[in-house]
Amino acid sequence: MKLPFIEEKVTENTFIRIFKQDTDNRELNIEKLFDIDSIESGFIRGRLPKLPFNEEIINSSESRRTFKSDIEEESLMWHRDYEDRIIESIGETDWGFQLDNQLPIKISGKIYIPRGVYHRLIKGSGDLTIKLEKL
Repeated sequence: MKLPFIEEKVTENTFIRIFKQDTDNRELNIEKLFDIDSIESGFIRGRLPKLPFNEEIINSSESRRTFKSDIEEESLMWHRDYEDRIIESIGETDWGFQLDNQLPIKISGKIYIPRGVYHRLIKGSGDLTIKLEKL
């Protein structure tokens, strides 16, 4: 269930909606849709940090994301998404993936990420390119 929003900012290509604090989860719920200029510059109105990947959007449900080898591990934060997803590495990698309350696994084959479940990437060596499909 979505909470009533308290602030909404809209420009031509950017949409941010900030929701009231969820008293059960004690966290701020934020929906974000970024335009490419905001992602490349690293900030939307000086408020949100740069995303830790470069993204090539293929269509409305598919994209390719590249995480560079020089990324700081601290930027690979635990987070959750608003839709089910499947990720798959493009090429061999030693990067890892971890779902909440599970042991880390090496990224190989397709990995299903359920909506609303906390997860994170674990840095390996070299760049990581993944195909991401929103279900």
